[in-house]
Amino acid sequence: MVLAVLLLLAGAAVLSVGAGALTRGVARMLFAGGASPRVVGLSLLGVQAGPIIVVLLAAARQTPSFAVGASLGSAAYLVCGGLGAGLLLGRRPTPSPSLVTVLMPALPLVSAALVVSDGVVTRTEGAGLLIMFAIFQFLVSVDDRLITTRGEELRRAAGRGLRIPAAVLTALGLAAAAVGAEALLWGGRETVAHSGLAAGFVAAAMVGPLSSLAGLRACLPSAGPDDPTGRRGSAAAGQSLATVSSMAAGALGLAALIHPLSADGSASFAAIGLAGVYAPLAAAFAALGRAGRIAGGAAVAVAAVWVLAAVRL
Repeated sequence: MVLAVLLLLAGAAVLSVGAGALTRGVARMLFAGGASPRVVGLSLLGVQAGPIIVVLLAAARQTPSFAVGASLGSAAYLVCGGLGAGLLLGRRPTPSPSLVTVLMPALPLVSAALVVSDGVVTRTEGAGLLIMFAIFQFLVSVDDRLITTRGEELRRAAGRGLRIPAAVLTALGLAAAAVGAEALLWGGRETVAHSGLAAGFVAAAMVGPLSSLAGLRACLPSAGPDDPTGRRGSAAAGQSLATVSSMAAGALGLAALIHPLSADGSASFAAIGLAGVYAPLAAAFAALGRAGRIAGGAAVAVAAVWVLAAVRL
């Protein structure tokens, strides 16, 4: 079990570094090619390199419950541990992104829940999930404020770090992320073997969240004096909600195209957990135009209840 813990921690650390470098490298290449912040922001909105690589590698390794659990668990962690926890600990409410950005993640989320409800995700269903992801990206493109702010953040991030060619940085980031993802999945398999926990639970509650650490900062709303208008906080909320679509529809759909997936009860149950942490935040934003500690606390509480219930499955 000690080996499993070491692999999980080491894999998460290497994956976080690699995913961060990969995202900066891709952003640098896009900006160097003349892309505007809006184009880059829309292209990478909600996209989380770390968990996507883990999900695709799990599918390629034919560990389907890990692919399903990690895709849904990583999204739930970013919504809960990023947006939910940020609201709970924040000093003032965060303004809502556009209503489209708040409500439209329900479409890919419901689609993913229906697809995994029978424990099987076929290639045809995977293609359908990718269509849902494309629809979400198209509809959310009307939120100019969110897209532009996200693009500006990526431009600042692209300027940080070692001044090496963008293609080299991208390649190095991808290689490091792949190594970290492999170690993380190995640690997850060792945990299943030595703990008796279900593979879907380990993937959703451990592997998925650990794979998402590099993207957590972008999902944390800022309510400090350096964001008096709440623009960056609202963009962080939009980024967090967009991960629901990118992971539950985009990553899961791609994984199913690589190899048809099957999921144990815990992996399928992760869709309920994701819906549970998304619902109070979306309701607060839609009804009040902002969300604060009550909505954030509700999301965190639902996540805790899900963990306790999933352990019993």
